[in-house]
Amino acid sequence: MRLDIDPNSVTWNRVLDVCDWHLRRVRVGEGPNEMIQPRGTLKGETSREQHSRIRGFDISVVSEVMTVLAMSTSLRDLRDKLGSMVVAYSRSGDAITVDDLGVSGAMTALMKDAVMPNFMQTVE
Repeated sequence: MRLDIDPNSVTWNRVLDVCDWHLRRVRVGEGPNEMIQPRGTLKGETSREQHSRIRGFDISVVSEVMTVLAMSTSLRDLRDKLGSMVVAYSRSGDAITVDDLGVSGAMTALMKDAVMPNFMQTVE
C-alpha cells in the first residue's frame, strides 16, 4: 500500500539533545545537491527542482517519544502508544501513523532498555 505522504505535513521534527532555540525553525535542502526530479517526469529528463523546505528541531527530553516512554507501563503499552502516534498526513488528508510505516516494533526495541523503571514510575 502506498502511503502518498505529503512532505510538508510531517509532524515530527528532528530531535537534538541540545537546547538551542535558533534551531526550532530552519530551512533545509538549499544546497546544490538537494535537487529532485519532479513527480510525473520521465527518468533521464533534465528537469530538476530544488527540494528545500522549512523544518525544525525539538529538544529530545520534550519530544513525543520521550513523553510516551514516561507514561508507558509495559513494553506492550509502549509499542501500542508508539504505533498510534501520527507522523504525517497523506496528500488526501489521511493520518499516517508509526504503525502505518511499520516501525513501531523497531522503535520499541530501541527503547526497551529505558522503559522500566522510569523516573515517573519510581517516584510513586
